[in-house]
Amino acid sequence: MTVFIAHAPEDRDIALTLERYLERRGVFVELETGERGFRFTQAADAVVVLWSRAALFSPQRMQIERRCLEAWADERLVFVKLDTMFAPVGLRDLPAIDASFEPQRDIAWAAVARGVSERLTTARARVADPPPRDVQTTVRPQPGGRGGEATVRPPAPASRRT
Repeated sequence: MTVFIAHAPEDRDIALTLERYLERRGVFVELETGERGFRFTQAADAVVVLWSRAALFSPQRMQIERRCLEAWADERLVFVKLDTMFAPVGLRDLPAIDASFEPQRDIAWAAVARGVSERLTTARARVADPPPRDVQTTVRPQPGGRGGEATVRPPAPASRRT
């Protein structure tokens, strides 16, 4: 289980501070700026996105936004705003942790740690107990050996499952 911290290259010092804070709490952390792309995340990972004015004007802005949206869609995102710069379109409705006031960033980092802990807990539960398959597909061969006919059925009621 890894926590990926996506940030602009100019925010590296802040990302390192957050990395040290999370590692002291027993979390494995990797920093990523998007300069060489982003690593594939597994089902048990979480993503922290640090958003700031530097991220808005970063050459990797589109990759950071994409990483953010993918993590949000998979319910693995912790979104942190480092200043009062507005979030990009598509990310403005997301709940964000406000870390804009530097002297009190430790309070924000504690909120990030709680958010990461919640995401990792739900990810562990998802990996341990995957949801049941919604659709069953069977293929019956046609007479004469040509192709086949696929039948898609909804799952059987819980009482009839074996």
